[in-house]
Formats: sequence, structure tokens, C-alpha cells
Amino acid sequence: EYGWPRPSTLSAVLITSAVYFDRSDVHLAYRLHDETGEVVVFVRLFLPNGQFFYGDCSPQPVTGIGVCSVSIPPEWFSESADITCRVVVNGESESMVLPSLSFDLTLAQQPPPYYLDTVGVLLQMPAYPIFAGSNFSAVVTANTGAFPLFAFDLSLAFNASLLAIESITPSSLFNEPRVSSLLEGSAGQLRAVAGGLDPAHIPAQAQGTAVELMRITLRLSPDAPPDTQLDGIISLAVGEFVNAFNIAYLRDAPGLVADGDAEPALTGSLQTASQTTAVGHLYYADESELLNTELLNGQEATTNLHVWAVTNDPTEPPAELTSGLSCESANVAVLGARTHFYSACSIFAGPLQSAGGEGKISVRNQATGALIATVPLRVWFPLSAELALDETRTLNRLDGHPSRYQSTGVTATATFGGAGLSAVGPLDVTKLLKLKISDPSVGNISREEDTGGGAKVTGLQAGTATIRAVNSTLAVNVTFSDEGGRVLANGGLFAFAVKTVELTALGVTGQSVSTRVPPVVLSAVGDAAKVFVFARLGNGATMELCAEVVLVSLSPNVRVHPPTADSAFWTVSVPPGAELDVGELVQATWMDSSATVLLSVELPTTVLLTLSPSVARVTSTGNPASKLPGDGALPNQFEIFVSDGLSQNEFGDYGDDPRLNVTASPLGCATVDRLTVTVLAGCTETLEVCVEVPPLANMSCFAMPVVFATGLELQASPWPAFEGSAEMEVSTLSKIGAASNYQRARISAMLALSDDSAVDVTELCSLRVSDRSVAFSGDDGRTLVRSSFSSAAAASVTAIWAPFVASKHISFSAEPLTILGIELSTDLEQAGTFSSELNANAQLRVSLLMSDGTVLPDAQNLGFVVISDLLTFGSSDPAALTVGTG
Repeated sequence: EYGWPRPSTLSAVLITSAVYFDRSDVHLAYRLHDETGEVVVFVRLFLPNGQFFYGDCSPQPVTGIGVCSVSIPPEWFSESADITCRVVVNGESESMVLPSLSFDLTLAQQPPPYYLDTVGVLLQMPAYPIFAGSNFSAVVTANTGAFPLFAFDLSLAFNASLLAIESITPSSLFNEPRVSSLLEGSAGQLRAVAGGLDPAHIPAQAQGTAVELMRITLRLSPDAPPDTQLDGIISLAVGEFVNAFNIAYLRDAPGLVADGDAEPALTGSLQTASQTTAVGHLYYADESELLNTELLNGQEATTNLHVWAVTNDPTEPPAELTSGLSCESANVAVLGARTHFYSACSIFAGPLQSAGGEGKISVRNQATGALIATVPLRVWFPLSAELALDETRTLNRLDGHPSRYQSTGVTATATFGGAGLSAVGPLDVTKLLKLKISDPSVGNISREEDTGGGAKVTGLQAGTATIRAVNSTLAVNVTFSDEGGRVLANGGLFAFAVKTVELTALGVTGQSVSTRVPPVVLSAVGDAAKVFVFARLGNGATMELCAEVVLVSLSPNVRVHPPTADSAFWTVSVPPGAELDVGELVQATWMDSSATVLLSVELPTTVLLTLSPSVARVTSTGNPASKLPGDGALPNQFEIFVSDGLSQNEFGDYGDDPRLNVTASPLGCATVDRLTVTVLAGCTETLEVCVEVPPLANMSCFAMPVVFATGLELQASPWPAFEGSAEMEVSTLSKIGAASNYQRARISAMLALSDDSAVDVTELCSLRVSDRSVAFSGDDGRTLVRSSFSSAAAASVTAIWAPFVASKHISFSAEPLTILGIELSTDLEQAGTFSSELNANAQLRVSLLMSDGTVLPDAQNLGFVVISDLLTFGSSDPAALTVGTG
């Protein structure tokens, strides 16, 4: 229907032989052979009761290999069943039955869902088997009882020799939990403490029999035994459930684990999958057919065979095998095979192959000898071949050109076939050959790359020479004579323009030139075509002319372009401002003869312009928004790119079109210079920019936002920074511990813009504080510090960036903050275990969560924090590990 090549064969490998309610995707890998188009493959799933469900996927354009993943609807898991997976190519019809395959797979029944009937937690483990070394997810839900849940403390215990925690995705209902982990030998523990509902949610959403608390991604050890049930490897417990009244209504309660068994238990199990192994192979050759040209050019025809292994693990994509394989040809007279360093093997047809036909390559496992694939490949062998001149008569010297002789094309043809193959030909194989002339002083051979790799011989002096194909027996004689020909004075030239250079389709060859070549149609600005000029000679022959011809335009609606280093042809194109025109619009002249070129310039009467500004927003000249730091400064000028969807260039050449008309409103807000718009000082309104090119293009418009500064605002955030600190706004700095040290804040001056965005302009502002005992410090001079001898209870901070001024009031509280949480870490610790040489020292890093929600990261290195006033340290085993503050 779409002109795509039809696939001849379909190979597929089923990856998942069983599906489960919590792993409901059917995975299969496939390949369409002899296919280069975008053919769609359907995967249909059939239940015994006649129900079916299908999805679709497309193969990779280079390899033809695709992987389909089709999800089975949840209602299909109401009972166990054997289902059929059918793979079929799109386009199956009564008139053309395309290949299809069917597979059987098992559908496992979903166990009855389990809900907690009392307050507690449930950990839902997967029911499907897990491959060693792969990840899986477990979900924690809670029955909150009679109260909405506001805070919780959970502990997860797991077998660390088999499981590892990869990541935790908390529920959006609650504030981000603080998570810690501990490993002691094979015992692993994870603790998560969350306090408070997220402001975006209401308490009713945190109440129910199955409120999700978090999802945990775990990894099964690569050393886990295959096809085994691992019992008692994970459990869950509740430390506390707290309601909105800050009352703990559940403490120290074990949770339940559901793992696919009928009833949840205090510990959970995991079923491991069978060992990852290849369940099938897909293959393809870079070329599905070989043309044996060794007799024509002495070159071996080769292609690479690729073999891809498909495993039973759906997370592993098909992988190409480049070693451990051996390849063997079933008929070495047609096809040969050898090992290759980056594919399964290299297939060839060379001097040892003396016939064509259907060849087969067997691919085997080199170690076991097991057959992996049998690959068919068609080989075409030359049954006959000929090298000939397009002009068979003697080629003469041209009158008026003492050193110029006729030229003619040199064409090699061959007919190909083989056992079981219908002969095809004769085919033009000139581009496959390297040609050489026996006497270079008699003639010169040139290649015509623009016409598909053909060859041409041009005489240099009178004489006879032999043209041969290198590494072949093909040859032909050519003779040049001084008898002379003459160019006809009336109609001696024939010229035409084409957009394609497949001249044979137009009836044009070196021996005859058809005069019925239709005029080429140029339909857009920049549209171009190549011009061919032939001379009819006095002896009846024809000769193609290129650089020696002179072309001139006979119409303002067409431009001519001479040959370049990249092309030996004259070309014509449509310039900007062109109008409808048809007829003899170009003239070609050579010696005393001339010819005209028929062209048709058929531009659309109107086109729709697409306008693309160079920037998304601008500001007026002199506005503070144009002076923002770094790359934030807004421009006061922009360019307009104009596209009509028809021009050969990415954008039309309308910048040079005299009919172009560009306007910007409101009046007095901007100036326009062709396609450049400049916003004038004082402009605060959105610009409407319109472009038209009458009568070719109607008016098209777009809106350009003009952004301007509206004011300055001061913000204060905790210092030093920690995750989430940028979103916190502080107005009170409190005392830390018993020492006379206070919290510190980072001051930011934000310039508000009219589009509701804001930009940090602190580096452009002058910062001042009302009390001398409060000052700015830090590398960038933005950290607000209250000195230890200060008695100030408050201070005002002011930022000035003319004409804007902003102030913020900061108060100081002598009530010391309390510590809510402590996090310790050191370089010696790896996954909960201290590992080092004896007597090695490492700094203990201390992060403190304070009662106002701020964090002091690496508090041991903060000069304004006296750790000994806040904490004492000790070791449970001083003989093994000592801790000190020195």
C-alpha cells in the first residue's frame, strides 16, 4: 500500500514464557528479513475463551530487530490459563498472506488481594520470579485505623547477603522521611522516620486500610541460587504511628509481608528465576543478496552475518555475538564463509565461487557444535558481460577545433543468474569497473559521477586505442579520425533541464537524444534544476557539452549558475521576488549554435509564512532587565526567521525580497529594519509583529513579550546551605547551644520582572545593615553574621540598586535551639562497616537537625558551632574504636 518492500520471513523468540499479575508484560524479540521499510508488527494475545488483546511495535531500521512489550489487562488474571501469543506483520489480507508465528505461554492466577483489618503495616513483595542481579520493587502500605496518620517510624530487616537496598521512593502524602541503614554481617536494617503531612495534602488522604507509605527498590544478589524459594529474607516493623494530636497510637508492632502465598506472614519469601540463558537467536546479513563481480573487476563480494542472542531475562536486550561461533557454507561453489572480528562471520563470493544460486550458511556454537541458525543467501553470478561504446562509428575531429574530438560514453553490461534463479539483465555495471585506455595520448577516460558513475572517453589525437576493464577480460577498441565533423548551424544544440539525472528514464542516451523531454517545473524560491546540453554533429552522432557552453537567463524569474568544483553542470534556480513564468527562459550557446531551455516557474499564488523569533522575550532599551548578571540579561533586539514551507532553504530568502513588509505595534514602541526589530526605551507593552510579502504571502503575526523590572525583594535563607534550604525563608536567627553564637543567613536580592519571574541581582546591589554588630561575611559578602559581643535583638538589612531599594527585618532569639536529629558519617565507613588499618584516623562528620527545621551540615567544621557544647561522643567498644573531639 505504501510502496514499502514486503518482508519474506519473520523470526521471533518468546522471552517470557509465563506472566503474572504484577509482571503482566509479554516480551518477545523478532526480526523481519528482507525488510527496509517502516512495517509495523502486531502482537495479539488470545485467551481460551476467545478474548484477545494486542499491541504493536516497529523494528529497528538498521538491524530489522525489534523487541515488543505488550501489557495484559488485569482482569485476565482472574484465573490461571494457557494463552497464545501470535506475532503477525501488519498488512495481512486475502490477496497477500504475510508471515506470522504463534507461541504458547502460561498466565498465573492473581492471589486474592489482602488488606490489613487492624492498624499496622503490610509489605507487598513480588509474586513473579526474580533474576539474580536484577532489581525489583516492594510496596509498604498501612492501615491507619481510626486516625489520619501524621508521622511514622518504620524498620525494615533483610538478609544483606541476598538483598541490597537500591533506592526509596516515599509517598507524596508525607514530608520527606529521614532514612538510615545499618549492616552487621548478613543482617541488614533500614529505618525511615517521617513527620508531618505534605502541605499539598489533607488529613483525610492519610487515612484508610491501604495508605501507601513508600516504595522500596531492592536488588537481588548476583550470587543468589537460581530457581529457588528464599524463605524468611525480609520483615517489617512499626516503631510508632502518630496522629494529628501528637499521640503515638501504635508502638513496636510487627508488620506483615505478602509475597504471593495465600496468607501474609511475619517474614517474606522470594522466588528466584531460572538461570539467565539464551532462549533463541535472531540473525541477519548486511546484504540479503550478493552480486559476484569477481570476473568483472577482480573484487570479492562480501557481507557480514550478525547473530543476536535472546535471553529469558526481559531486562536484557538482545546482544550480538561476536565470538564463540563457527560458520560453514553448504555449497562452497556458490558461497564461502570465514570468521570475522566484529560479527558472527563474513560471507563472500570470490574467485573460488564459480556459480550462482541459493546458498546457505550454518552457524554453530564453536564449543558444543550445536546449530544456532541456518542463514539463506542468494548469489547472482555473471552469465555474460560486454564492454561497448555508446557511439560505434569512428569519432571525428570537430570543425573549428583543431584539438577537440568527439566524445562518447563507455558502458559495461552484464547478465546475472544462477541455479534456480531467472536470468536478469543486461544490467549496467559500469560503476563497478575500473577502466584503463591502452594509449593515453589518443584518448582520455573520465567518470561522470553526477550521472551515476558512468564513463566517457574523449579523443586527444587521431589513432586507435583499447579500453579495458582492470582485472577483467572485458575490452573494446576506440578510433579517433582527423576527417572532421561539423556542427549544424540551425538547431545544432539541444538543451533541457531536469531535477533528476536519471537520463535513461527520459529517453536520453549517448547515441540518441529525445526531443520530448518535458519542461521542468520550479515551484518555490530556491528550487533548482540541472541543465544538459547536447550537440548534434555532422556525422549524425551526438556529444554532451558541459563547461564549454555559455548559459544566459532570458527572464528575471530564473537565475543561471555556472559549473563548480562539486558539479560539472550548469544549474538554474528561482530567485526571490520571482513571478509566474513559462517558456524558453534560458539560452545555451556553443561555437556558432544556440538552443533554448524550456522552464515553468509555477509559484503558488499565496503561501502561509511561519515566523520564528530569535529569542523568547525582550526588554526595552535601557531597562534594568537588560543589565542582569551573566547570561540573564534580556536583549532589546531580535531577528525574525521566515519560512514558507516551500523554499529549498531552511528559511526563505525574504530578507532580500523587495516586497517584504514588517510592522511592529503599538506605534512608537519599536523600530523595524527588514527582519530586525529593536524595542525602544519606555516600552512596556507586548509587541505584535506582522510580516507579509504581497501578493505571494498573506500577513502572519506573532506576539513578543516585553519584560521589564518591577521591583526589588530581599530574601534570607539558612546558611550553610543544605538540601531544601533554598526554598526556606528565615526572619529569626536563634542561638546555638550555650555559647554566644547564632545561626547565620544568606541574603539574596531578587529583581522581580513583569512576567512573574525573578533574577538574583545581589552582586549588583549595595548591601547595608542597621546595626554595626551585625555584618556581612563570606566569599561573596552575602552571609549575615551577628558578632559574639553583640546585644542586638534585631537588625534591618537594605539592598540598593538604583532606582530600586528593598529592606528586610531580621530578629535574633536568645532562646537556644534544640537538636532533633544527629547524622554521623566518616570515610572509614562503607555500607555500615568500618574498614581501615589499625591506628588509622578519620574525621567524624556531624550533621545536626535543629528544632526550627534547619540543618547544620558538617557542623564540626563550622567555626560558629562549638560541638563540645552540644554533644558528647563515646564508643560502645573503646578497645576497638575510640572517639574524641581533638
